[in-house]
Amino acid sequence: MHKSSRLNLGYILFIFNIQKSKTQTFIGEVQGFIAFPLLYYGHQVKKGKSMEVLEQFTKGKISDALSEDRIFVSNDFAAVIDGVSDKYKTTWQGHHGGWVASSQIVDVLRDLNPNATCQDFIHQVNKAFFRFYENADLTCPPEQFILQAVAAVYSAAKNEIWLIGDAQVRMNGQNYHARKKSDEVLADCRSLLLHINDINDGSEAGYQAAREAIVPLILEATCFANKTGTRFSYAILNGEEIPEDLVQIIPLDDAEEFILASDGYPEVLDNLALTEEKLADVLEQDPGCYKVFPETKGLNPGQKSFDDRAYLRIRI
Repeated sequence: MHKSSRLNLGYILFIFNIQKSKTQTFIGEVQGFIAFPLLYYGHQVKKGKSMEVLEQFTKGKISDALSEDRIFVSNDFAAVIDGVSDKYKTTWQGHHGGWVASSQIVDVLRDLNPNATCQDFIHQVNKAFFRFYENADLTCPPEQFILQAVAAVYSAAKNEIWLIGDAQVRMNGQNYHARKKSDEVLADCRSLLLHINDINDGSEAGYQAAREAIVPLILEATCFANKTGTRFSYAILNGEEIPEDLVQIIPLDDAEEFILASDGYPEVLDNLALTEEKLADVLEQDPGCYKVFPETKGLNPGQKSFDDRAYLRIRI
């Protein structure tokens, strides 16, 4: 089957306001194509490298049941998916948008053709998000229940990792982490406010006020999502098309191991024990996450860490 024989049935656009002055476009590409065993868009499916899970671990910041971080492993793909916490705090069937987003992406990976490209994966996620908004019985306006996630995905057929957003990868002693520039700026802003608070009275009210001061800017900075041309541009799975230059494709070449992790870890190290130890040290020295490890949020009462976390180490 030649690639040109694919049937394109067009596009469906789903548009809603995210803020009073902004719109978000969810694009679901509806496609049909003739497929035969071991064929995908006219290309023979490559037999990927076999994978062995050496270590895997997830932990919710409050509870594992509420964790928005997920791990997926099949014969064809391995992934760590980090659902983005919904600042509106709205829920669907008891779950926030980040939990639903990461769940939807797991389903996409389960059905994804082994020979899919990164852009194929993004398109399938967009369609899944569109179907959710089309069918879900939301009790709030859709602009207040936002599906967003980042991911690090290994394709066995391509022998490469797709780094979409601020998930983390470690391979051959090198770390890959595309942290959002806006988060770095706002983490420093929160740190400044908390250091001022420390010099004054160090009150709990001041601690909470620092977070509240940056939340509006966190929301405003979503205008840079999947937009090129600024130093604040970033990639995120949210139903939009993602420009290729915002996605990092990491070839594994002769690498025999790699690690995928969420940004719930300050630093990813060569094994789970070392990585957990680093996190424990940071939380002990700087539970508020504004001195040693500036973040946009810190450890709050009842939480096990400042964020959900996931760690996956694979041998190929």
